[in-house]
Amino acid sequence: MIASLWIWITTVFSLVIALPAVGLTRIFGRDPVHYRAGRLFRMIGSIPTRLTPLWRITVEGTERVKNPRNPYVVVSNHQSLVDIPVISRLPWEMKWVAKKELFDVPLIGWLMKWAGDIAVDRKNKRSRAM
Repeated sequence: MIASLWIWITTVFSLVIALPAVGLTRIFGRDPVHYRAGRLFRMIGSIPTRLTPLWRITVEGTERVKNPRNPYVVVSNHQSLVDIPVISRLPWEMKWVAKKELFDVPLIGWLMKWAGDIAVDRKNKRSRAM
């Protein structure tokens, strides 16, 4: 119970920091693919994994990534909400693929739009086929 509460507190703290930081990056940055905004969002999004003493997360194999801006596919089995901040610890920029409805959620949806993440409309065959 206490661990869960701590994780939620650090997550809300991260979002409160991320909103103005990513927003300012989008407003003042000249970055058509949203690289800086997305990278900043992922870095801030990984804060809960760094502040939660019960988690010991180690990222291995990153030396194989020659260029962090090259396209890579990272797939998670998505067992819980923990997958998101854990994958955010990877040291390269990525775009999340998420259901369209998440982009309408205040704060997190705004951040996903500003980071250039990809919305999938599950009712649209063409969108689902991507």
